[in-house]
Amino acid sequence: ARIKAEREAARFQPEAEAPRIQAEAEAARFQAEAEAARIQAEAEEARIKAKLEMEAKLAEEQRMKAEMEAAAAAQQAEEERLMAEMEQMASEMPAKTPSDDMDDFDDDW
Repeated sequence: ARIKAEREAARFQPEAEAPRIQAEAEAARFQAEAEAARIQAEAEEARIKAKLEMEAKLAEEQRMKAEMEAAAAAQQAEEERLMAEMEQMASEMPAKTPSDDMDDFDDDW
């Protein structure tokens, strides 16, 4: 009778365990979904961070290029200013003729 009762209980045991197993499976599914969502969020965060780092690098390169262009423009402006100053000084000097040059040469002797 005891063996028969144990067999009968064993036969119904899977049916009694089914709700617990189903609840565990459901909990595992929710946990897996939460983990997947967390991983997705981390991946999106990493993607955004990489994009921002790339944009910052590009902005730095553009800043350096602009600085180099500004320095080149400043140098060119300074050269043009010096040339204009030299031309102004040359135009203010009295014009010399070849005979003036000979007179200067004769004075040196």
